Amino acid sequence: MGAKAVHIEINNDVGKGVTLTIHCRFNAADLGAYTLPYPKAVAFDIDEKALGAKLSGSFQWPGASHSYIFYIAGMDNCSPCNWMATKSGPCADLDDNEECHNWN
Repeated sequence: MGAKAVHIEINNDVGKGVTLTIHCRFNAADLGAYTLPYPKAVAFDIDEKALGAKLSGSFQWPGASHSYIFYIAGMDNCSPCNWMATKSGPCADLDDNEECHNWN
């Protein structure tokens, strides 16, 4: 049986007219950079290969640069995992709730 695929989506919710650049990594693999005009999104389907596998990213828009770890296998149990990148930090869309965090 293959590894479980986890769908992770990251939306640009920084603000109307603001373009967000995201550079993502899954463990040591470089997933590349993506330029997202508001309100576009980028999505990844990743395999949970081992406890601790993680998806992280760096985020840039005019006047700001941040990073965040969006998913750690064995700790997070969402699928799909829907995130919004906002000026104050990333927010997870959890069913009927929104859970916001500070940027790293």
